Amino acid sequence: MLISKSIKKKVKLLVYRVLNFQQKKYVVEYINDLPSSLKLFKSELILNDLDLKYLESQKLMNFTNEVQEVELEFYYYTDVILDSFNGTLISTNLEILNSSLKFKSQVPYTYLSKVQNVDYSLDQTRKYVFISNLDSAYFHKWFDGLIQLYYVKALNESCIILIPEGTSLKIKNLLLNFKEEFDFKFIDDRFLYLKNVYKFKHVSWAKHAPLITPDIANFFKKRILNQNYKIKTYEKIFIGRRNTTNRKIKNDEEIISVFENFNFKVIYLEDFSIPEQAYLFNNANYIAGLHGAGFTNLIFCEPNTKIIELQNLVNVTTYFMISHQLNLNYYYILPNEFDFDKIKHPYIESRSFFQQKLKDTSYNINEINILLKEIA
Repeated sequence: MLISKSIKKKVKLLVYRVLNFQQKKYVVEYINDLPSSLKLFKSELILNDLDLKYLESQKLMNFTNEVQEVELEFYYYTDVILDSFNGTLISTNLEILNSSLKFKSQVPYTYLSKVQNVDYSLDQTRKYVFISNLDSAYFHKWFDGLIQLYYVKALNESCIILIPEGTSLKIKNLLLNFKEEFDFKFIDDRFLYLKNVYKFKHVSWAKHAPLITPDIANFFKKRILNQNYKIKTYEKIFIGRRNTTNRKIKNDEEIISVFENFNFKVIYLEDFSIPEQAYLFNNANYIAGLHGAGFTNLIFCEPNTKIIELQNLVNVTTYFMISHQLNLNYYYILPNEFDFDKIKHPYIESRSFFQQKLKDTSYNINEINILLKEIA
């Protein structure tokens, strides 16, 4: 007889709670903690009529022409245990600190874990920041991970940045660009006791609508684009996709042919290091492609770069929002299969929404031609 995952989890929870009566080792509880907090900076969002017109074709963001604001803040914790698998903080009583989670609804890997071999060896007179998500998908690598380097700089406090030792060589090499101004320490242990640690609260305008500012973008440009990479650059680039198993373009060859007729060069970002990708985007005046993580590199574009995004079935606002905040000129093409009324609710029906997001799509060649004649 097959036993469901939820039943297995309930049995584990019961067993671990019983075992904790003998010696507390398992994480089975959450706590609504109230750490000290401080706001770092405030950012404003102002949408014009064209922006609002675009936002009518999506369901991720509520939109208004009134000024919107978000504030970045950090939390300060004392006497906690860090789970370096995911950055979750737990109390010395082995309770998950809800404030350390990205979302309150999140069930972290830490839950139902056995806490053992806690490392107490770090210098507890120092303050720490832990950066996670450095080996996650490319978008999250930046907007949940590396962006915290800017936050630490803005914090203007002397602290050590903890990085998992198992972080990929590609990211370790990228961090060399920051070694003169940050104190990095690579850690092996899963659980570490920290007397003093900062954690930045995740902030965004909406789901799939990250916060970015020209100051943040310039921070990374200055440190990553500080050398002349020996690769050929192009005025117009089209982000190609290889060996994809989902979100395929049904008329891919036809679309690429149209863009090539307008002198776009098809590039495959997996052929380049992260700094080389940054260099390519920084030197381009036009960037086009199917919605995907490669557009994260828009943070390296110069203002007024023209962005052409072939949107997917549910119209995700991520790169529209990045473009808007960095003064890039954003254009989009909706797929032939797009039907606003059939888009699932991204919060109430999140699983179905995600499945729709992965659907294959096709695009109107004539519509692309008209747009390219107008702007390229």
